[in-house]
Amino acid sequence: MLLSALVLMVVGAAILGLWLSSREAAFEGLREYLTELAKEAATTIDPVLHAQIRRPEQLNDADYTRAVAPLRRLRQAVPTVHYAYTIVRVGDTIHFVLDAADPDVRTPSGHPDQSGVWEVYPQRSEAMWQSLGGGQTQGVATASTEIATDEWGTFMSGFAPIRDSRGQQIGAVGLDVDASVFAARLAGFRNRALLGLAPAGVLIAVFGVLFYRVRCRGLADADAALASASAALRSAEVLDTERRRLREVIEGTNVGTWEWGSHTRLVTVSDRTEVLLGYAPGELGKLNSARLRILIHPEDYGRLKRVIGESLRSSGSFFSHEFRIKHAFGQWAWILARGKVLRARGDRRPQLIAGIVMDVSALKEMESALIKAAQQDRLTGLPNRTVFMQHLDAALARVRSGRQSGCAVLFFDFDRFKVINDTLGHEAGDELLRQIARRLKAALRVGDLCPDEVGANLISRFGGDEFLILINDLRAPGDAVRVAERLLNALAPGYSIFDHEVHSMASVGIVTGDQCGGSAEEAVRNADVAMYEAKRAGRGCSVVFIEAMHERMTRHLAIETSLRRAIGSDELYLAYEPVIELQSGQRRYVEAGLRWNHPTLGAIAPHEFLPIAEDSGLMGALGPWMLDEACRALADWRRQDIERAPAKISLSISHSELARVDRFIEQVRGTLRSTALPAQCLQIEVSEREVMRDSESVRRLLTELQRQGVQLALRDFGAGHCSLSVLRELPFDTVKIDRAFTRDLQAGHAGLAVIGATLTLIRNLGRLSVADGVEDAAQVAILQVLGCDCGQGALFGEAVGVEGVLEGKPMRGYQLVR
Repeated sequence: MLLSALVLMVVGAAILGLWLSSREAAFEGLREYLTELAKEAATTIDPVLHAQIRRPEQLNDADYTRAVAPLRRLRQAVPTVHYAYTIVRVGDTIHFVLDAADPDVRTPSGHPDQSGVWEVYPQRSEAMWQSLGGGQTQGVATASTEIATDEWGTFMSGFAPIRDSRGQQIGAVGLDVDASVFAARLAGFRNRALLGLAPAGVLIAVFGVLFYRVRCRGLADADAALASASAALRSAEVLDTERRRLREVIEGTNVGTWEWGSHTRLVTVSDRTEVLLGYAPGELGKLNSARLRILIHPEDYGRLKRVIGESLRSSGSFFSHEFRIKHAFGQWAWILARGKVLRARGDRRPQLIAGIVMDVSALKEMESALIKAAQQDRLTGLPNRTVFMQHLDAALARVRSGRQSGCAVLFFDFDRFKVINDTLGHEAGDELLRQIARRLKAALRVGDLCPDEVGANLISRFGGDEFLILINDLRAPGDAVRVAERLLNALAPGYSIFDHEVHSMASVGIVTGDQCGGSAEEAVRNADVAMYEAKRAGRGCSVVFIEAMHERMTRHLAIETSLRRAIGSDELYLAYEPVIELQSGQRRYVEAGLRWNHPTLGAIAPHEFLPIAEDSGLMGALGPWMLDEACRALADWRRQDIERAPAKISLSISHSELARVDRFIEQVRGTLRSTALPAQCLQIEVSEREVMRDSESVRRLLTELQRQGVQLALRDFGAGHCSLSVLRELPFDTVKIDRAFTRDLQAGHAGLAVIGATLTLIRNLGRLSVADGVEDAAQVAILQVLGCDCGQGALFGEAVGVEGVLEGKPMRGYQLVR
């Protein structure tokens, strides 16, 4: 009986070992596949766009759709991928960012199939934590070790970290792959193995009983012994049958098997392996090393041999390797081979290596496509930001080592591109970008995508309407300017976009190798700074970076940051400048202007911080505050002393406020109502530039304000190219002449003639004329003679705070000319 028990244990152990070995190999193959698939998916994620998606309301908006597009293409290419998503770790909490699931699909329990932006991920696995890392630990690509089942199905998951251009991890990609077929086949084999073990156990028990009786009876019954032997043979047949069934289960997962014996030194492959490679079952037979050398790609044979050799020196170790093998149809097929060293002898020399093979040609093609997509801009086919930075790093390294004389970076930003997008549509904008890319490539010698190629120039699209060009064949710094001018000339002719002629010139920032500093990032940043200087210089030109630009940009950023903090504090206040009647010397009204007393930089001039506020969108917050503050101040003055209070208060409207006409009109209406101020006590000034930029919006604004009774003024008249019809058609009550005309009063007869004609025109139209920038009594005398109604400037006193308006301080250096 003891012998029967031992035999049963041996048979059971054999079946269990075969089952565990095959199951482990199958699982490892699937986990390797999931890990590689997740790693490739992670390279398709745009790290900059991914970092911008954090708010729930961004779900399925335009940025979200562009960011999740690679994952949705992956789901279409690999049907077994049920879910593709990205996650980030914040402390001990995991949040969803992107989810490629269909927004319209729901789970059997009625929940949305797609996870929301920043939704907390409740089910955490060890593989997920490993991919996200934490603290000083970097995440690694991995896959789940077991099959999971929930209301969404049966699946296994693969994870890989997402990294930005600096190699820093910003999250992880997760792929949930349908494993229902794989799980069902493993379960079926397990049940059949257990079913096969039962009759084997019964037969072995019978054999033990008979053996015991034979032994006790002195081997009297030979027939019983023969029956026991037959039973043992049948048990062996059962084991062989179960082994064949196990192979069927493995082959049902679309993989083949192979074995290598240390005695024969031949490789035996399964029928399924031959079918995977396009051969008929039995056609390959047993493969020796010479035949393998013919079948395996010459570049891969040596590496495969080294991998197997290392495994043979370590008993019980696994190995995994991808290589190309000749398909029966003649092409090279990529396969993944995984194996394990088995049955090592006492001298630790292996006896057998067994494993599986999987055709990964489709995966390799997808990898190649993903690599290409990760290096190219989808719209223009140009190299993307990642490739450009690699080229620039290599170029700077060559310059530092003396292997290259110099290089330059040209930063192109196209003017009026947003206008084209808004008027002709985004398809027209895309077509313009494609034509720009073709013109740049035609005008410049460019290289391929290899960052180690010496002397090759490179054109890259960074995103939007930004193109960067790396000049490697630079002989002198001045050559970069000549190249930029040549490219600007190539871009100057109009573009034919869907039967429309479109013009879009570029502003170009230039930085040469000696100005790049220590890194590619610094070079691009300096070129960007120079590009903005080109925009300020009038657009459609190029500017070479100098360090003073960086200092101005640093101050610009410091002012913008401080201004955001200063909103709502007492650092910002309104100052009131008088507008004086030149014939009587009496104050006609006051103009409110914003002032800023910075705690460390001191008083910052309005002409410096107001354009920054406009560009950064802060006027949307400052404008309503200024309107409310000015109206409340005038209401307070009128309550204190209506005789000494100004008749009205004037306030300029910014470009951002003009872009939201309806909102501004409602703000004016609400402010006048809350302060109980008559509408004629408020005057709104619009600059001549804004009138020319958006005449329709200005016309609608002025018409509605005039209907309410608000006074209207045209500011900076004469500074631009304003048509005289504007004075006739728009309902301005006051026209403020630009200070440049006031400066030219004493320059000669021509200046006097121009301003005299201008004042006559304003007077004949029945409008109030105001000369801006009056600085001395001689100018006042001339303006009085020419019939100017009012003046404003330093001669009449500095702008004062809210407390100084009613004090009525005398004006410096001004005497009325009779």
